[in-house]
Amino acid sequence: MEYPDAIIARLSEEHGVVLAAAGECRAWRSVSGSRSIPNHVCPTVNLQDEMFLVRDGEVAETWSIIARGKVR
Repeated sequence: MEYPDAIIARLSEEHGVVLAAAGECRAWRSVSGSRSIPNHVCPTVNLQDEMFLVRDGEVAETWSIIARGKVR
């Protein structure tokens, strides 16, 4: 989200491949906690214990992920 011109080419639970302009790549090295909008639900839900539902910028509800860690 911090780099709107970047493209998430592939994304999995462990890593992702991002296509970006050469000048942006250097800047990414100094950024921690960059945010992305996942292109698939697995990296969003499978690795988390809870899901936070946000409404108008505020956490409205918290759901437990009951299937957490069940993928084999």
